[in-house]
Amino acid sequence: MKLYAIISLILLLSMLFIPLFSLLGQGEGYSAGLNLTTTVSTTEKAEEPASQTVPSEEKETITVMLTASDKTENMDMMSYVIGCVAAEMPAEYEKEALKAQAVASYSYALFMKNSNSDGKSDISDNPSVHQAYVSESELRTKWGNNYEKYISAIKEAVSETEGQYLTYNSQPIKPVYHALSSGRTNSAEDVWGGSIPWLVSVNSVADKLSPIYITSFEFTEKELMKLLKCKEISIGDTVTAVSGYVKKISISGTDYTGEELRSILSLRSGNFTVEHKNGIYKFTCQGYGHGVGMSQYGANEMAKNGSTYKEILSHYYPGTKIEKR
Repeated sequence: MKLYAIISLILLLSMLFIPLFSLLGQGEGYSAGLNLTTTVSTTEKAEEPASQTVPSEEKETITVMLTASDKTENMDMMSYVIGCVAAEMPAEYEKEALKAQAVASYSYALFMKNSNSDGKSDISDNPSVHQAYVSESELRTKWGNNYEKYISAIKEAVSETEGQYLTYNSQPIKPVYHALSSGRTNSAEDVWGGSIPWLVSVNSVADKLSPIYITSFEFTEKELMKLLKCKEISIGDTVTAVSGYVKKISISGTDYTGEELRSILSLRSGNFTVEHKNGIYKFTCQGYGHGVGMSQYGANEMAKNGSTYKEILSHYYPGTKIEKR
């Protein structure tokens, strides 16, 4: 009986201790699991970036040589384009014409910036060198009470075309432009001697409606001799392009292009005729500017007739496409 009692006691103790050891084992395993989870969580946090703040997009800038101060200024590109459109095209022009000018001005600036080799300035505000630019303070003085009205129209045109530029065969172009053609634009080849496929002569008949389409300039013989640096004046043969612009004119034995005489004599256009009467040489000009690329007046007339800025640009720069940065 004693032996039976001892055996029974041993069996009872086994039943109590074995589940307890089992429970202790599970507890240790769960604790290890907690440590693993903590380790994984710590690792994930270590791989996260130190800051979740997304940096703002860097604004496009351009360095402009300001002629008046003879200093360069780095400015926001879109602010520059606004000042350029305001300087180059009348603010009263149609919205689609202003948008066409905005794309042309931005394309011109982008081309110059990409071509910058000296690293000093990308472009000049001198219109005889590159394209004009005017500051906000200058515009406030120029426009006076009309400032808010005009600047709003230009900012809207620039905003709606922001980042859009002209290309030819996928390459950015330098889209030159002028105030008013003679009824047909001039080609780059006839003005500067090099053939450029998107700067060819195109129709712009509406330019003849401009009140400043025809202008005349008169010179005495002495004035001409001084300007042309010659001892006498004799007008020889004149060769004109299909567009009507003067390709070559002989004066006192020297050949000039129409563009050269426009510069020397401060004429409005390289499309002119010469009349000599009573000692006065009269140059009668048609149009205003070199005549190459987009006619700004013509662009406005196209806009009045329902053309979009894309149609205007396509007309004056044939074969080009508009791309967006």
